[in-house]
Amino acid sequence: MIRAIYLKMTVLLVLSMITATSNAQQKPPVNSGMAIGFQINQFQQDFGFGVQVSSPSFWNNGAVLRLKTNLVFHEHLRQGQYEWSGYQNIALGLAGYGGWVTQNIRIYGEGGLMGLLPSGNFSSESFVLSGYGSFGTEFYASQGFHYFLEVGVAPTRARADLVQGNPFFHNGFFTTMGLRYNLSRKKSGK
Repeated sequence: MIRAIYLKMTVLLVLSMITATSNAQQKPPVNSGMAIGFQINQFQQDFGFGVQVSSPSFWNNGAVLRLKTNLVFHEHLRQGQYEWSGYQNIALGLAGYGGWVTQNIRIYGEGGLMGLLPSGNFSSESFVLSGYGSFGTEFYASQGFHYFLEVGVAPTRARADLVQGNPFFHNGFFTTMGLRYNLSRKKSGK
């Protein structure tokens, strides 16, 4: 019940982000083809890194589908010693572009579903499903390449129930930064 409410709130947040930014300054797309990228991130207190692929843009170059996966590390006590245990997250989302802030900076909102595959070293759950939502900024360094920064929330409510105190992990605020490369590009209409 609580997860369903969190998921609905995340979807509403993402839809409102896309709507709120839809009237921003428009510019013809520099990079609108399929893109691949990599990122480093922080989910709550867990460090991660991963890869992603974005679909070609659609809806008048205003949206893309994005699939990403990360290897994330949770620090916890095990047999009296601190250790990092790796686990994975997989996310499928829709990113809606809000327009161009400057000639080389574009903003977007993104939201979708996220699945966690926790480690048996700290959690008895084999899969946790949640929604996520984020705001992002893309910085176009050169034709085809752009850096991105993203902040968001993932209300997973996942618990490390095999660790003393049953703490949350991968829950709440996250930050991501990375680099994307567009495999095909349309020429800018400058």
